[in-house]
Amino acid sequence: MADINLLPTEEKSSEGLDSLQKKLTIFSVVILVVVAAFTVTTLVLFTAAKSSESKLKVRIEDAAGSVTSNQLTEELLTVVDKKASSATQVLDSRLLYTDILTKTAELMPTDVYFSDLKVSGTKITTNAKAKTSADVANLVSSFVTSDEGKKLFSSVSIDALGTDQDSHYTFSVSMVINAKQVPQAPTSASGGTQ
Repeated sequence: MADINLLPTEEKSSEGLDSLQKKLTIFSVVILVVVAAFTVTTLVLFTAAKSSESKLKVRIEDAAGSVTSNQLTEELLTVVDKKASSATQVLDSRLLYTDILTKTAELMPTDVYFSDLKVSGTKITTNAKAKTSADVANLVSSFVTSDEGKKLFSSVSIDALGTDQDSHYTFSVSMVINAKQVPQAPTSASGGTQ
């Protein structure tokens, strides 16, 4: 038996259009759900990335502050090390004048006296007074020919020899300290100066 088409053609096309519209609506809803899911995922990932970025910025700022602090400390240590090295060199090269003057006093004859002592680096200059010419000769002998005098002084000269109103001999003595043979100040490694 043949189908009898009781629906008019216009209704059939309207029914097809409704069906297409339903399919299109379902497809649109599916696309909308997928886009919404993608948007939410993107938003979550963006929020997580921003949070991670802010944590990294804080860590970078902390690291930069630490580097700056360490750099300042290193510069300070470098300056202090250079100054300490210079100070150590100065301390190592200085002479112990108290020991030198004590040894000088031990070498001096009994009746010879120094006044106006002037120390300039390794040179000692002084005015002196002696009772006799033999005392002057003994002074020169003890400074120039004795073993201790040779160790202590590399050069001794007497100038302006004369006598005063009491018939005492007055003269000027210049002595150059033998820096290689005289005691040096102790270095910082041995506990500083004494």
